[in-house]
Amino acid sequence: MFLAVSTIAAACGSDVIATPDAPESSQSQPAISPSLGDTDAVSVPTTAPQSTSSTTTAEPASSTEPPLLESVQISAPPAGAAANGQDPMAIIVEQALTQLAPGGSIEFQPGVYPPLTLTGLEASPNAPVRFVGGPGVEFRGESYDEDAGILIQDSSHIEISGMSVSGSLWGIYIQNSSGVSIVNNDVSDVGQEAIRVKDGSSNIIIDGNRVADTGRRTENGIPNGEGIYIGTGTPGGVDHVSNVVISNNIIERTADEAIDIKRPSSNITIVDNTISDVVTNTSGAIVIHLNNEDSTDPNISIERNVIHDVTRSSEFRDGNCIVVQATVRIVNNVLHNCQHRGIYVRGVNGVATILHNTFLNTGSVGVIVDEGLGMEMMSENNLGVAGTDNALANEAMFRNPDQGDYRLSPDAVETLDSARSLGVREDLLGSARSLTDVTYGAVEAG
Repeated sequence: MFLAVSTIAAACGSDVIATPDAPESSQSQPAISPSLGDTDAVSVPTTAPQSTSSTTTAEPASSTEPPLLESVQISAPPAGAAANGQDPMAIIVEQALTQLAPGGSIEFQPGVYPPLTLTGLEASPNAPVRFVGGPGVEFRGESYDEDAGILIQDSSHIEISGMSVSGSLWGIYIQNSSGVSIVNNDVSDVGQEAIRVKDGSSNIIIDGNRVADTGRRTENGIPNGEGIYIGTGTPGGVDHVSNVVISNNIIERTADEAIDIKRPSSNITIVDNTISDVVTNTSGAIVIHLNNEDSTDPNISIERNVIHDVTRSSEFRDGNCIVVQATVRIVNNVLHNCQHRGIYVRGVNGVATILHNTFLNTGSVGVIVDEGLGMEMMSENNLGVAGTDNALANEAMFRNPDQGDYRLSPDAVETLDSARSLGVREDLLGSARSLTDVTYGAVEAG
C-alpha cells in the first residue's frame, strides 16, 4: 500500500535549508528543506518475498502474520523518549502504518505529541490514510522559531482531522503533496502561518478548521502571520498550487491576512468562512495576490463569507476586507467594520465580478475602490454601495448585525427597489433567490 514512509519530526528550515537564525518576514518566507526524507525514508514492502526454487513444489505455507487493521490506536511517547538520534514519533507512526489496511485510520489517544513529519507517504484516492485526533490530542512545538506542528511532504491522499496544533513556527504545512484534506482541526498560537500550502501542491481541502492567534514570532517588534497561506510570495510564478477548497473555517485574530493566495495559484474556492479580528500588516483579510501581468483566468471565487472587524497595524498599512489582483468572482459576502476599504481592485489584467455583497460600516477611503491599473470591474446588486446598480444601507436596516444577523428588517425590504437578476440563485444563507423580485445584498429577504 505505502511506497515510502518517513515520519521523522525534523526541524523545518529556512530558504537555505537550515532553521533560520533570525526571523524572516512574509515577503521572504522560510521554506522547509526539500531534502527531508531523502535519506530517512523507510521502504515498506507491499508483498512478501517469493521463493526462487524451480525444482521443488512446496506446500503453501500458512500465514502467521496478523490481518491488517481498519484502525490502529497510538499514544504519545513519554517525555525524554528520544535516544541515539531516534525520534519516538517516527517509530510509533511507522509501526502503526505497517499494521494499517488501505483506507484505514491511525487514531491518536489524548496526550501531548511532539511535531509530526510525514514524508513520502503515498496512498490511493479511494483509500486515503487518515490521521484522526479528538479532544485532548495536541501537537505542541517548543519554539515559535522552528518546526511545523504537522508537516506533510511529497505525499498523497492523506487526511488530518481532530488535531490541536500549536507552539511551532507553522501549524500544518503541506509541501509538494496532493489529495490532502485538513478537516476540523484547531490550529492556533503559532509563530507564523497556521496552515501553509506550497511547492505545487494540488487537490487540497481545508474545511471546518479553527485558525487563530498567528504571528507569535516577531521581526523588529512587528508580528506577521497569515491564517491560511497558499503559494509562494515571490515573483516569476515559481509555485503553481492548484485545486484548493477553503471552506467552513473560523479564522480569527490573525496577525496579517486571514487567507492569502499567492502567484500563480489557480482553481481556488473560498466559501462559507467566518473571518474576524484581523490586524493586517500588508493589505487585507482575503488577498488574491497573483501575477499582475498574467491575464489568464485563474478560476478563483470568494463566496458566502462573513468578514468583520479588520484593522491595520499602523497608518502605513491597509486594513481592507478583500484585495484582488486577478480575475475573481466575489458574491454573497458580508463585509462589516473593515477599516480602510471594503473591496480593493488593483490588478492590471482580468475582471472582478462583484455581486450581491453586503457592506456595513466599511471603507473609510471607499467601499469598492478600483485603483485604475487596468483591471475591469462589474459591481451590481450590492448593498451599502453607492451607484445606480447598487443600493446604500445603514445599520438600522439589518436585524442584528453585531450578533451576526444580517437579514434585512421588513421595513428595509419595502424601501429597497428590486434589482435585476444576474443569475445568483442562492443567498448567503442558502435560501433560493427570486428571479423576478431580487433584493440587494448578501441576504435575499428579511
